[in-house]
Amino acid sequence: MIVNLTKLNCLSREPYYAIMWGERLRGMIGRQFEENSFDAMVFNRCNMVHTFFMSIPLDVVFVDKENSICALHHAVAPWTPLLRCRQAKAVIELPAGTLERTGTEIGDKIDLNSELTSDTVKKLKTSGNLGTIRPISLQRGGE
Repeated sequence: MIVNLTKLNCLSREPYYAIMWGERLRGMIGRQFEENSFDAMVFNRCNMVHTFFMSIPLDVVFVDKENSICALHHAVAPWTPLLRCRQAKAVIELPAGTLERTGTEIGDKIDLNSELTSDTVKKLKTSGNLGTIRPISLQRGGE
């Protein structure tokens, strides 16, 4: 689960961590979020992405070493050559519209490996930003 700690919003319930070289190379090429068991793709040790060969627009979040958002791109069109943020240490690709829906902004702190604990659920429910709780399967990875 990826949580915006500043806004107490859930950005992703089921992130996929692209760890292996082939996964990182493919990324979202030929994939749709709703057809897969994940709703975000995370690239650790990364500060640039492209959307060549993709068929869907993406929201892209760049995260620095303090887990603060250092750059955002809303609804990036397929075939965009390069998005880069020098200070980023991770990149998150989300379905287009996620950033607007959650009010996510530069400077927000996020938790890339949040657990769905009762305390987290309580905080998110109180903020009204969790929605319906359903079981999740975390694919862990990264640092």
